[in-house]
Amino acid sequence: MGTASGTQTMRTTLYLYRNASGAIDLAMLIGAEPQNGRATIAFIPVAIVLDVPSVGIRSLRSLAESAATSTLVTSVSNALGIGIETTVIVDDATLNAMFAESPSFRAEFTDNVRIDGSILARAGSSELTAATAVRILTGSDTSGTLGHFANVQSVLTGWFSALRLDDARAARVARVNGAPALAGLAGFGDQLTFETVPVSNAGSGRVERFELRATDLASFAMQHFGPALLNGGSARSRVEILNGVGTEGLAQLVADVIVPAGGAVVLTGNSVRFGQMTTEVVYYRDRDAPTARNFARILGVGIVARGAVSAAVVDITIVIGRDFANKRKR
Repeated sequence: MGTASGTQTMRTTLYLYRNASGAIDLAMLIGAEPQNGRATIAFIPVAIVLDVPSVGIRSLRSLAESAATSTLVTSVSNALGIGIETTVIVDDATLNAMFAESPSFRAEFTDNVRIDGSILARAGSSELTAATAVRILTGSDTSGTLGHFANVQSVLTGWFSALRLDDARAARVARVNGAPALAGLAGFGDQLTFETVPVSNAGSGRVERFELRATDLASFAMQHFGPALLNGGSARSRVEILNGVGTEGLAQLVADVIVPAGGAVVLTGNSVRFGQMTTEVVYYRDRDAPTARNFARILGVGIVARGAVSAAVVDITIVIGRDFANKRKR
């Protein structure tokens, strides 16, 4: 998935760790600007809730277990307003292979690190084995999600430092499948920034449920992922996608195309009736006509029409027809 912002100066990667049960336990959005010598790792809580096209509200964790990767990526990109070029999913074997090249390294922790009920590292400077480092990255941290992110940052910072001290070791790590997007960040040194996407915990007790803080999201995205903003950072057209065919999953396929092109999918559902033969891209105000034509062009099917009644909550409605469904089959 890319962006529609023209020449891309930032490379973005959604970096996910999937456990043995198939669930995502760690999610990071990486933005790297090699020409400017800057990079950002933004942690995304897996308990964050997202509005998934044609599915509804789902947590990132549950979405990863039930939906296609493309749907997951589109949902994250749509929510953050940031284009995602590549997605890397690693498992225990990959992480163990990556960290095995650094048998031990030092990391600094603010508090004791307790994973799955055991203290794996003490507050202050700790010497970590590769196996311990991987456990801290992937285990259940009793300090909660945000505390876990702080510990992950400490592990990665120590590991990056170790890689910078040994070019041969860094080269070996880079040969591990799935490693370069993460290990390559070692070269940014102190120009690597760690952040967490702006969220609020709407859960109760020990149950975490994170929601994006909309008031802070735009400034966060601009500051840390400006070159990768969808639609070049300009306001995105609010898009409604209606399934006029009845075939399950078509709205998600349309979203996979529309979101990278700068559309913000805000509503999805079924058309008032099925049997739609030709996809319609409907705009309601003249200023949205060029965007509607662009969406029709990138969908590769359909007609563009002006809606008779102005819609208050959307700028463009896409009614999926049989022509799009047939095209996806080919």
